[in-house]
Amino acid sequence: MPGILLVDDEPDILQALEELVAMEIPGVKVRVAANGPAALELIAQEAPQVILSDFRMPKMDGLEFLREVRRRHGGIPAVLLTAFPDRRLAVEAAQEGIIRRFYIKPPDVDQVMNGLRELLDPASVKA
Repeated sequence: MPGILLVDDEPDILQALEELVAMEIPGVKVRVAANGPAALELIAQEAPQVILSDFRMPKMDGLEFLREVRRRHGGIPAVLLTAFPDRRLAVEAAQEGIIRRFYIKPPDVDQVMNGLRELLDPASVKA
């Protein structure tokens, strides 16, 4: 079963994303974490196919978290969400191969869901 890991320190946003992904991408296993260190523990147990992470979080920001994921686990496709748009940040992260997509909060829901579908293994996603 394909999996998506959602990482955000805001419980309401995390819950909304979890419900949205479960509804919009049937058959996908959704796991959630409130910060980078907790997410790294989940990934050590079972690597997701895709990660959707907030940028500004306590303990470890989204880029630090995704750099650590890449160092430990290789290239898991990642999407970064931020309420603080910074094109330089997005370009830098994309050039490093850390992220595949970058969305500004509040994102266009259809755009994010389509982006996640594209990053998942096509054979594992129900239309």
